[in-house]
Formats: sequence, structure tokens, C-alpha cells
Amino acid sequence: MVKMKILLTGGCGFIGSHILDTYLKAGHEVVVVDNFRSGRIENIKHNLGHKNLTCIFGDILKEDFVRSLGTDYDVINHHAAQLEITRCMDFPQEDITSNMIGTTNIFEHAKRCKKLKKVIYASSAAVYGQARSKLQKETDPIDPHWIYGVSKYGTEMLAKIYEQNLRIPFFGLRYSIVYGPREWYGRVLTLFIRNALEDRKVVVFGEGSEVRDFVNVKDAANANLLILNSKNMEGGAYNISSGSDITIRQLAEKIKVASGCEILTEDVKEGEPSKILNKNRIRLPGNLLYLCQDNGKARKELGWEPNMGFDSGLKEEFNWYREAKKTDKGLWERMFY
Repeated sequence: MVKMKILLTGGCGFIGSHILDTYLKAGHEVVVVDNFRSGRIENIKHNLGHKNLTCIFGDILKEDFVRSLGTDYDVINHHAAQLEITRCMDFPQEDITSNMIGTTNIFEHAKRCKKLKKVIYASSAAVYGQARSKLQKETDPIDPHWIYGVSKYGTEMLAKIYEQNLRIPFFGLRYSIVYGPREWYGRVLTLFIRNALEDRKVVVFGEGSEVRDFVNVKDAANANLLILNSKNMEGGAYNISSGSDITIRQLAEKIKVASGCEILTEDVKEGEPSKILNKNRIRLPGNLLYLCQDNGKARKELGWEPNMGFDSGLKEEFNWYREAKKTDKGLWERMFY
């Protein structure tokens, strides 16, 4: 593998920090940019001091800052984003600004990087909206029903324009539900894990029949590594997913097996707060009923495949959270922003 110099935005975040692990292990030089809004220095502390790592604090919404990052890059990997569905509902302007303006600033910087070979960026399964097929494919209709999905599809449209102008491939990764160590708190799996580890009950809204596709973060990071040497010069969107489905109820049962916790069922309508969970956790309005993606294109064109089985991956994440709670109370509290 040819050594490359890579600009990685959001490299202190959940997915970004695992991409950093993968890139450094492969011998690449990485410049990480993060504003530490959701990223944490703890996520990369094991890499601090690495000879091939430079970490810069800054905001990609500021054009002058982006210009200051230099232009000597072979690859730009853009994973900085606003990523919470609940936050995009409360602050839609922030979601559009972070994901569209921030992305535009990074893609504009790509124009200044004369030796740049390719751009990788994070998209999302949220671009599809409610599923119209058992396995969503990249050719399926785009019909997001959350502003987050709109902003992510907007990044794909921006990428298409810049790809045509710069004549280099832009690879958009439509992640399903990425999970694993360092996962940010606020989604169903981390909510279940936290309640289980704090000896509280795991709460399932309604029947828990919603279907999800969980892909391990190490597999997601490996897709970002494989793209570096991909011979594909067309780029485009790729589903990065397990291709396997699991219901929320089944997920709760797996947490019960891991922890011995009790499962409660709460009849909460969409958009209404839970009466059991703290912080008035709401049941998402317009929630996805079914999310499971076909990863055949990534397998065929990138040579990628998910290797981590969900039971093994869940055990690893559960143990990571349990160790964090035991060894670093400060980190445990900071994880749940």
C-alpha cells in the first residue's frame, strides 16, 4: 500500500477515530481536524504522539480555518457532521449549516489540493426514508423524511458536482446503524446499554417491531481503508451495512442476555415523551419502520465485506462501556452529553 497523506475531518468522533486507527496502522500520515462538539480527545488518546498524526482543533464552518489546513494531501476524508436525528428536529438550521456549508467548505478546499486523488465522505441510510424494498439498494428512490437525510443527500449532490469539476472520484458512504466501542450516546443501542449497566430497566416503545441494520464500526473503518487503493475512478454512493436485520425487541433481548436486565414495554405515541426514561426521552416522530441495506455494490466494487458478527460486536461494545464505567467515572459522565 502506497503511503498517503490524508486530511480527516471529524477524526476524534466515533467513526472517525476508528478510521484514524485503521489509517495509522496501515502507515498513512493523517491530519485530524475536529471541533470537539461530539468528538472526544479520549477517542484518540492511544494515538497521541504517533509520528504520523497531527491533530488540529478547529471549525470547518470557518473558511479561513479550512484554508489554513494546507493543500499537500493525497486524500480528503470528510466525516465531520451533525449526526443526531433528535437534534436536527430541534435545530434544523444547525443541521443544514453543519452538513451543507461545512461540506461545501471542505469540497472547496479539495480544489486547492493539486495532488488530490480522491475524496471520501460520510452519507447515511437516512437518504432513503421509509423503505420500499426489503433491502435498500443505491438505485432505490431517494425520499428522506428527516432534515438530517435531506442534508446528507445534499452532500451527495455537492459531491457529484465537485467530482465532475475536479475529475477525481468522490466516494459517499451510506452507513446503516454503525455501532461499537466509543459509540456516542443517544441512540437505541447505547440507551439500552447504559440503562442495563446502571441497573435500570430497558424500555421498548410499543411492540419494538422496527427493523434495523447494524454494521460494526471496525468494518465501516475498513471500507474507508479499501477505498484508498480502489481502482474505481467513478466514485459514487455505497451502502456500508451488514445486510442483516434485527428488530428493536430482539436487540433488547440480546441486552437482557448480556446483562440480566429487565425489559419493560411502554406504550408511547410518536413524538411523545417517555414516562419511564429520564430526560424526557421522546419516541421519534416519523420513525423508520424498516432499515436494511443491500451491500452488494461495496462487495463487488470495493472488495469490502462486513466481518464482525453482531453478537460478537455487541459483546465487545458492552464490555467497552462496562470498563469505561468502572475505570473512568469522568469519561462515563462525559459520554452521555
